Amino acid sequence: MILVSPSTTTANAPDYLRFADGCIVGSSLKKNGDVANPVDPRRVASLARVLAKATRTTKARSLVRGKSVS
Repeated sequence: MILVSPSTTTANAPDYLRFADGCIVGSSLKKNGDVANPVDPRRVASLARVLAKATRTTKARSLVRGKSVS
């Protein structure tokens, strides 16, 4: 399994998932992106939607290329 952690956001997560199995997320989920703030549920929900869509797309691409996806 390969995980990436380069400031994952809703904007760049789909690109990262083209090359990795997952992302490590930190301050991008905090209110205003500030590590000192509490987690923002709206940011979490937004990233979850983006990751779910990117994961489905990545799996579909792999299947088209004839690669097994678990």
